[in-house]
Amino acid sequence: GGGLAGVSAIHGIRGASVDCEIVLVDPKDHLEILWTAYRVPFVDWVRDGSIFPLESFCNDMNVKHIKGVVQKLTSKEAIVNEGGDTTTITFDVALIATGAKTKCPGLGRGLPEGSYKGTREERIQMCKDWGEKLIKHKNVVVVGGGLVGVEFASDLKYYAEKNGNNKDMNVTLVHSGEFLCANEMSEASGEHVKTRLEKLGVKVILNDKVIEQDGKCVLQSKPTEVLEADEVVYMVGFFAANDFVEIEGSKNDKGFLKTDDYLRVEGGEGRVFAYGDCCTTLPNAGNLLMRNKGFLAHNIKAALEGKTDVADMQKASASFHMYICTIGPEDGLVYTSWCATSWFIPPLKNSTMFLFVPKNELGLKL
Repeated sequence: GGGLAGVSAIHGIRGASVDCEIVLVDPKDHLEILWTAYRVPFVDWVRDGSIFPLESFCNDMNVKHIKGVVQKLTSKEAIVNEGGDTTTITFDVALIATGAKTKCPGLGRGLPEGSYKGTREERIQMCKDWGEKLIKHKNVVVVGGGLVGVEFASDLKYYAEKNGNNKDMNVTLVHSGEFLCANEMSEASGEHVKTRLEKLGVKVILNDKVIEQDGKCVLQSKPTEVLEADEVVYMVGFFAANDFVEIEGSKNDKGFLKTDDYLRVEGGEGRVFAYGDCCTTLPNAGNLLMRNKGFLAHNIKAALEGKTDVADMQKASASFHMYICTIGPEDGLVYTSWCATSWFIPPLKNSTMFLFVPKNELGLKL
């Protein structure tokens, strides 16, 4: 996987001066910064600045990039399909960084269906086309009131008016919880987000779910009332993408890889690691992937040297994490365990989308 997790791992390994050959397997020629995905359809500089070519990075890091897909991975080898040709790669250490799938192709997770060849140019055009289509709708229902759902719904409403001259668009956000951003924020902060969202013109429905009935969109609580929707956008749930992993005992009941504090996959004989959304150790947050790359590199180096004792390894850390929720490009809230504020950090995210971070941390180039 050549997303943020895989690239962070590679950068960490090279930064730790680990003398090894690195082979990256990913069918795409680019990586996407996923924390910007909700704004990518609507803003040119965000779209162009969030999708980085992999070629220059791989050259700088002395990495062989195979544009293919791993069809099967055991604790000793990977079977790779590259353009219809099958190759078996044996390894000393494998790192799985394939992320997770969602119901929304616009979030950049997984490969779109059809004739997509995995090029950066295709992906940029795909995102632009989706944005131009969205802002012309009259009614859009967004399912899921976590961070991304809130950010997407608010951006859609804002840019439909700004870019599409569509002041009459109805954006409805449906969330099954009692308050928005419940997994990241307190109830008071979730209510604050809801108030700001409604001020922007987004209708918020809590404690309910969207279901399809006779080809129409309805609320679970009111199945006789139809929700008008030119498009339903699902911003809820991550789904495992680890079917290719054939290591006994390596997955939980949802298909995600079970990893210990040192990012080793259960059943992988100390040779298989996992990083990012595909596994269970760290929360889904890009900054944590960049912050923990040194710990991962240390542990991979130890494994390459044949060390299996945890005394020779370092634990991954999720200490001090903040959640930043933009509410359109002119508002937002940052939440930590000790404070919540709209000052400084939300405006900084809106003005930069923190795209300078992967450039500085990982040496990514456009």
